[in-house]
Amino acid sequence: MALTVVPVSDETAEVWREIHNQIVPAAPLSAADVEERRGRNLLTLGVVDGHVVGNATVRPVVDGQATVIVRVRPDHRRRGYGTEYLAHLLAVADELGATTVATVVLAANADGLTFARRHGFAEVERYEVDGAEFIDLARDLPIT
Repeated sequence: MALTVVPVSDETAEVWREIHNQIVPAAPLSAADVEERRGRNLLTLGVVDGHVVGNATVRPVVDGQATVIVRVRPDHRRRGYGTEYLAHLLAVADELGATTVATVVLAANADGLTFARRHGFAEVERYEVDGAEFIDLARDLPIT
């Protein structure tokens, strides 16, 4: 089944937040945090056959680089949804004029780190926020 990418609305913001908090429990977001992020980033949900399989964030381009973060629920992984979702969002970053794309992965998320590396992202930096370790990774565009 094909993945459909839909923008987060007032009605679906809580679903986006639940997915984020499930996958990034070390940095949970409140409803107010999600609303603030909606004001500056593109937040989307990935939907397959009426079921939300993940969420994503695209941050604006700064100095030629967009940040794209894809999160797929654990029970929907290894079915190609993450790859399809990422391809869609890399195209968005390309349309926004990005020449490179960054992503951020919670260091404890082994699946996320493996996924990013498999899709051409290389580690740039590790850092801690409130005791949780995060990894910034980046790759070049265009999509190939």
